[in-house]
Amino acid sequence: TPSRNSITMDLFELHVTHHRVSINSFPVAEVGTHSFALLQVLFDDKWRQSNQDQFLSFTICPNGLCTLVMDDICSQSFSATLNKMSSSDEVWRVVRVELGHSGANESQSSITAKLSGPLAKKSIPIYYCSTFDSEMFMLREKDLDEATLALQNVLGVTLFDETGEKRTVATNTVGSDSSTLQTQINKLRVFSNDRLQCMKMTRHNPAAATHFLLNLMLFDNRNQLFSIVSVGDEISLILREQIVSRFPPGCLQSGGNVWRPIMVDEGDLGFTSCGVVYCVTKPLAKEDIEVFYLSVFDTDYCLVTDEDLDRSIALLQQEGFAIGK
Repeated sequence: TPSRNSITMDLFELHVTHHRVSINSFPVAEVGTHSFALLQVLFDDKWRQSNQDQFLSFTICPNGLCTLVMDDICSQSFSATLNKMSSSDEVWRVVRVELGHSGANESQSSITAKLSGPLAKKSIPIYYCSTFDSEMFMLREKDLDEATLALQNVLGVTLFDETGEKRTVATNTVGSDSSTLQTQINKLRVFSNDRLQCMKMTRHNPAAATHFLLNLMLFDNRNQLFSIVSVGDEISLILREQIVSRFPPGCLQSGGNVWRPIMVDEGDLGFTSCGVVYCVTKPLAKEDIEVFYLSVFDTDYCLVTDEDLDRSIALLQQEGFAIGK
């Protein structure tokens, strides 16, 4: 019996996981307030054995804000400090993207644009999260039915429930298409000195690696983009290129690319903004640019490879984006 809902098609498969998450934020200066819970959820083996396959994403942004995305079980560890966070006040569902037979030849920007396009046209906000091994996006739980039909109608998607039966959604659930996107994105910012790598770390690495990562999270990464996503036994990291060599040998697996961050520079986007992911990735998809996309509490980051940065900037400028540095 399947343990997840599945949306299946030839290009890719979408798995609506059991995770029900909240999206939260707090200043980087207050990381220490939440350090015990972060330590427990990420690295306490005893806790993890009792709470397997939980979801947590923690990101430090250059603007001094942290984003914490966590499921119900992880939230219990933060119960003493939740009142010190800002929250989206919505329940979100995690959707995992897995490539189908024809998806292997698609660029990541193409897949991201194809997924986000139908949702943007239905004014459904999404929260996107790339990791080392997979792509995920989040939908508000109240939007699941409408999102299912929107993806099905445009991309030929079928949704199955936890028993493997086709999920029935009333056709009147879907509203009309938006003639224009609710959110018009015009300004982007390139962090010209930031060179990042995406790494994978398993939980079976030496204690020294865990200690170094904790130090990095709590004390040594206040002004540059840093992200850690923990799902099951996998830890996916976005790190500054120059600090990767400081980890103990053999504890990190690299994807090989150096990534350059492009930030949506429109102020606080909020959680009702629609079409942000689509607006940014659609121009890049035309030229099959590889992307690593990361939404945070108040904005989005689109990472492109170092060799594609100039071409990406040119493509975005051709679409009318103003690019700042």
